Amino acid sequence: MIQILRDVDVESELYSQLTDASVKLNAPMSPRIINDLVNALIARGETKLTPSKAKKVVSSANEHLKGSRVDPHEAVGITTAQSIGEPGTQMTMRTFHYAGVATVNVTQGLPRIIEIVDARKVPKTPT
Repeated sequence: MIQILRDVDVESELYSQLTDASVKLNAPMSPRIINDLVNALIARGETKLTPSKAKKVVSSANEHLKGSRVDPHEAVGITTAQSIGEPGTQMTMRTFHYAGVATVNVTQGLPRIIEIVDARKVPKTPT
């Protein structure tokens, strides 16, 4: 598969260091992921990496990537649609149900949808 490398600075020193580290660790990463790592390093104020630190960055990113993979044929689309669809349905009704308790406060519908879509760890609306 050919990737369009628009907005990817392949001439960057950090990019080449991370690419070399991923090759040495036999952990192939897409150019976009390496570019995201470069942008994160620049945001942290890192301008140069030692080979050992580049390996640590790549191995850490690779561990996160392994943990976020989904098994083939897993129903992620359906799960996502259901988690967004149910609050969306409640938002169109006048009565909201939280854990079997009916309330008539319609002001919590949209903020709750925003919390779900933003994947906030600590919701401000009651569940």
